[in-house]
Amino acid sequence: TTPLQIGDSFNVSSITDGGTGTYTVFWDTDFESSNYITVCSANRTAADQTKVNSCQSNSGTAGSISVRVGSTADSASDGAEVNVISTGRKRG
Repeated sequence: TTPLQIGDSFNVSSITDGGTGTYTVFWDTDFESSNYITVCSANRTAADQTKVNSCQSNSGTAGSISVRVGSTADSASDGAEVNVISTGRKRG
């Protein structure tokens, strides 16, 4: 896979690649707790237009959220672009 890039940070300090279709987003300023809302979306890769990617947020902490991207067959797959939006009360 290509190196991960942050398009616009908006409180994102870094992203790690946890393997095919798994990413962890780390926040600059933590949320007060793990009780915040996350929405994510993913686009198909140019190499495989037959897969319909879905994106779900998994376990989250005040300082990060893990997301998983998969195909309709429920297998993990990397998206061409993965977008994550989280909202909630931030610490501080």
